Amino acid sequence: MRARLSDMDAGQEFHFLCVEKMAEKMDRVVALGNGEIFNRDIRSYGVVISVRKKEP
Repeated sequence: MRARLSDMDAGQEFHFLCVEKMAEKMDRVVALGNGEIFNRDIRSYGVVISVRKKEP
């Protein structure tokens, strides 16, 4: 996750699916990669998380 964020430009976004238990821990991981979670969509099959790279 942090490697992907480090390769992105500020303002770029990506979305990924993970299980609910793992989604709880994504806030810290994304923040360490200079990103922000701007949307969580809880579905029956998992959580779709939308991440945006913040300005440096």
